Amino acid sequence: MHLRRAGAFGLDWEANGLCYGVRHAELPPQRDSEVVIVNGSRAYLPEAARRYPDMTVVHVTASVQTLRQRLMARGRESVEMVEARVQRALDFRIPAGVAAIEIHNDQQTLAEAGARLADALQLATIA
Repeated sequence: MHLRRAGAFGLDWEANGLCYGVRHAELPPQRDSEVVIVNGSRAYLPEAARRYPDMTVVHVTASVQTLRQRLMARGRESVEMVEARVQRALDFRIPAGVAAIEIHNDQQTLAEAGARLADALQLATIA
């Protein structure tokens, strides 16, 4: 928390009871490359898009049934917490004007899902 209060982060958010941040030096234009990958919070996306309007979002999603099964299988959250996360996923909309690629990650092997993500990232860097 002290780094957050000191303004160390270009992006910072809270999700699922935890705090996350990406330091200024890791974000464009400070980086040699304009490609930065952040696994962030859907709720924080509007603020991230305001700060970095040229970003491309890769939204990885799954069906409600798959999402619920995966969250329950992890065993880290109560049924109520899982249902709240499922509802947030259902309510989520990518903000207007934000470039986005959506990957539906249902019933795939980890290798297949990884290949789809790699393809999406390559498309995003070309665009």
